[in-house]
Amino acid sequence: MLPKWTYIYIVAFIMALIIYYMYNSSKNIKVYWFYKPDCKYCIEMSDDWKKLENKLYTSGILCKKMNIEEAKYKHIKDNFNFKKVPHIVKINANGTRDIFDGDRKLDDMLAWIYKNYE
Repeated sequence: MLPKWTYIYIVAFIMALIIYYMYNSSKNIKVYWFYKPDCKYCIEMSDDWKKLENKLYTSGILCKKMNIEEAKYKHIKDNFNFKKVPHIVKINANGTRDIFDGDRKLDDMLAWIYKNYE
C-alpha cells in the first residue's frame, strides 16, 4: 500500500492534466510550413519562421516545418493538395483550413495566425 500523500499527488497530477487539456483543446491550432531546402523563397523566409516558432513555443499553437522532399511527409503534402512552396496552412480548432497569402515576415504571419483566435 502506498502512503496517503502519494495518492494526493496522483490526484493533483491528474487534475492538472485535465485542466491543461480543457484549456488547450479549445485553442488547438496547427500551422504547417511546407518547404524545399533549395527553394529561394523558402530560404529567404527561414529566419522569420524560426522566430515564429520561438514566439509560439509556449502558446499551445503547434508550428511544424515540413520538407516536402522527405518521403515521410508525402501523404501530408498530398492531403493539402498544393503545387508550389513555400506553402503555409493554418488548421483552426474547428478543423477548417486557412492558406497564408501575405508577406512571409514574422509580424504578418503572427497577425494571420492570431486572426479570429479566441
